[in-house]
Amino acid sequence: MQTQQDLLRNQDALSRFLEEVRQRAIKELGLPIAPGDATSFKKIDITLPDLITWSTPDNSQTRERLATEIIKELIEIVTVHSITTLRPPGIRFEVQRMISQYVLVASIWY
Repeated sequence: MQTQQDLLRNQDALSRFLEEVRQRAIKELGLPIAPGDATSFKKIDITLPDLITWSTPDNSQTRERLATEIIKELIEIVTVHSITTLRPPGIRFEVQRMISQYVLVASIWY
């Protein structure tokens, strides 16, 4: 059985998943992406502990739950900071390995 740990370790699959989440988040936020360089960004760290990722199967339902959680966090940041326009790249994701967990760093550029 594939787990979310397998998704996090497979760079190609993870990149495709995060790009889908990025496109969906931009659409759900409904903010325009203005031309020009970003002058600021806000970031959030989403912790993905090994205990959970090892025990969570990697399938369309669990990916949807993860995507929904990520997008919910992004919407909260945009709302709290009254961000009205994005700048390229709009949203960026990075995944870092830290001891016994992965950390998904999501940044909103404006």
